[in-house]
Amino acid sequence: MTKPHDLDELASRVESASGPDRELSAEIALAIHDWLHEAEGNKPLNCRIRNSLGSPVYIGGETGRAMDYTASLDAAIALMTEDCIVTIGGGLGIGTAAIEASGNIFASKAATPALALTAAALRARASLTRSLGGG
Repeated sequence: MTKPHDLDELASRVESASGPDRELSAEIALAIHDWLHEAEGNKPLNCRIRNSLGSPVYIGGETGRAMDYTASLDAAIALMTEDCIVTIGGGLGIGTAAIEASGNIFASKAATPALALTAAALRARASLTRSLGGG
């Protein structure tokens, strides 16, 4: 299981990204899904995973694609783990996002709204993991 510190570190990397990054999206998928099945050893970008419906989803290389959390607001919203209120904003070269969940607000600023929302969602997941006693 991914530790909250690892999710916080990923959130910081997302906030520092200058734009969408497929490899970073793949790392996020590996970090948040405890149902991963690595298809080819420990190569993090060559992993086969199954979604909640049991359908295969592929990450990296020529095997296919994970959700592109760093490029898509829809994908970033999929990182949400519970009912929450999301505020997204942005302007030229900047994106902002705030997630209100469990009485806490997780805010982020990044190069794009999708990056900001992804980072905020990762921080919210890290907090939820901590509150459930996970590291």
